[in-house]
Amino acid sequence: MLKKIFLFLIILIVFNSAFSQRKLKYKDVYDIILTERNDVQAYTSLLEYQKQDPEFPNTYFQLGLISYKWAFEADPLIQIDEVEYFVYNTKLYLGLAKAKLTQQDRDVKKNRRFYLNIERFNKIEKINNEDVFLFIDEKMSEINKYDENAHKIAEYYNASVINYNNCVNIFTQLNRENNKLKDLYLAPNENILSNIDKLIKTFDSTIYYFQLYKTAINNYPINNYNQIIKEQPIETYN
Repeated sequence: MLKKIFLFLIILIVFNSAFSQRKLKYKDVYDIILTERNDVQAYTSLLEYQKQDPEFPNTYFQLGLISYKWAFEADPLIQIDEVEYFVYNTKLYLGLAKAKLTQQDRDVKKNRRFYLNIERFNKIEKINNEDVFLFIDEKMSEINKYDENAHKIAEYYNASVINYNNCVNIFTQLNRENNKLKDLYLAPNENILSNIDKLIKTFDSTIYYFQLYKTAINNYPINNYNQIIKEQPIETYN
């Protein structure tokens, strides 16, 4: 996804230069969406056209759809910032599309052909603004649900990893300071007892958050992750 963003920026610069001397026709921009199957090129073309005609609703509609797709393609476990960025853009552009359509109540009827990349609209002979509003509301609901679940998945997984690392660090410290088992029994000072208590809590928290993560990702599968925890006894002292 990061490569896609960098590529997007490079192409944006190229497009800005290429089209600075002439005006884009929206028909040509829409053809890129339909035929090129290149989301980055379509996105940059849409942004360029938006500068020419900031009141045209379909520009924002298509930008919102591409942002929606990219939000779902990002991996919440390692790309949560990108998830947030494209979720924000989805809401921004679809919201602007709805606002512009509200101001232009006959736009969809007049520009029906620019909405036909949505399968359901091909089945409606005379689509109108309300049909598009319903579609936008559905996408908004879906992106909000995705945003909520993606953050839960990332939060629980990261909390499990953090507690696991803390658990390992405390365990390592206890072993480093107490070379033999008898050291733990013969010198159970407050520091040792406190570290043992922390060890138990961080271990329990590791399992707790991992179970929450597994429930969250099972309810909302992302990228076919299927991590497991296998508990094994540790024999430190002979």
